Amino acid sequence: MTLKSSTPKTEHELFYYLTDQKKIPVSQVSHYLVCGLIEKGLPIVEKTGHYYLKFPVIPLAALSIRSQLSPDLLQQLEAVNIVFETQSTNILVRDYLPQSGYSLLLTEYQNQGQGCRERVWQSPLAQNIYMSLAFSLTSTENLNFLPLLAGISICKALNRFGIRGVQIKWPNDIYLDGRKLGGILIEAVNRTEQTIIICGIGLNINMQINPEIDQKWTSLSKQSGIFFDRNAIIAYLVKELIATFNNLNKFNFEVFVKDWMSYDFLNQKTVQVAEDNANYEAWVKGLAHDGALLIEFIRDNRLLTKSVYAADVSVKAETSAKN
Repeated sequence: MTLKSSTPKTEHELFYYLTDQKKIPVSQVSHYLVCGLIEKGLPIVEKTGHYYLKFPVIPLAALSIRSQLSPDLLQQLEAVNIVFETQSTNILVRDYLPQSGYSLLLTEYQNQGQGCRERVWQSPLAQNIYMSLAFSLTSTENLNFLPLLAGISICKALNRFGIRGVQIKWPNDIYLDGRKLGGILIEAVNRTEQTIIICGIGLNINMQINPEIDQKWTSLSKQSGIFFDRNAIIAYLVKELIATFNNLNKFNFEVFVKDWMSYDFLNQKTVQVAEDNANYEAWVKGLAHDGALLIEFIRDNRLLTKSVYAADVSVKAETSAKN
C-alpha cells in the first residue's frame, strides 16, 4: 500500500488518515503519534507491518449532521463546530455563543470532560458523543427543570433512533438496562439582558472497555453489538433538544410529569441518600413542583417526606423497590 497523501505529522492528521485509508505502513508513521492516539482510546492494532483500526470509526462531520436536519432547524442552528480535541465542550462553546439561535459544539476527544459535582467524564477518542448546545433565554423561569427536560429529550431522540429501554436517573443521568449510558451538565452564562444556557451531553456510543470508570456503565454498541454513526444520533438529539427548548415558555408541569414518569429510573425504588455527612435509606415518591426529588424515609420511628436537591444531595446506589 502506498500513501495517497503526505505522511501524517500530527495526531489529528493520523486520526483522519486511519479513519479514511484504513491502514498505514508502520515504517511511514511516527510510533509516538500512534501511542498518543492509543492513549486517548483509539483502537489501533498492528499486523503484517501496518497500523489500522480494530473496528470502523466514522469521524464527526458537520455536513452529515446538517444534511439530516430540516430547513427550519438549519435556520435556527447558527453554527455546528467540530474540534478534534478540547478540554471540555462546555468550556469551549463559550467562544461560539449564539446571537439568537443555537450553537452546537462537538469534539472527538475531551481531556478534561466535566461530569456533575466536578467529577471527570471519561471521554475516549472518537467512541462517544461529547457535545454542547448553547442558546439564549430572556427569562430564567423554570430554569431548574432544564436538566430534566434535556433528559426527556435525549430519551425520546434515542427511542426515535430505535433504542429502547432508555431511562433518566434523577436529575441528569441517562441509563440503559440499569447501567449508565450518559449524563447532562447544564450551565448558565449571564449576558446583558439575557442568559445563555449551555447544555452539555455525554453519551456512550461505541465504547467497548474503559477500566477508568468506577460504576456500572454501558454503551449503545455494547448493548446491541452494532457500531453506530454518531452523526446520525447527534441529528436526532439536536431535533429533540431544540424542539424542547423552543417551548420552554409553554412549560406545563402536569404534561412534563407524565413524560418524566415514563422514563423515571428511580420511580418507587429504594435509594441511599448521602447528606450532611449522613447516609440513610429512602423511597423515591416522584417529583416536587420545583423539580426536586421527593423521598420518604424513616427517622425516630416516623415516616417523613422530603425534597432532595442536586446542589447538596447525592442519590446513590439503587436497590430494591418498596413493597
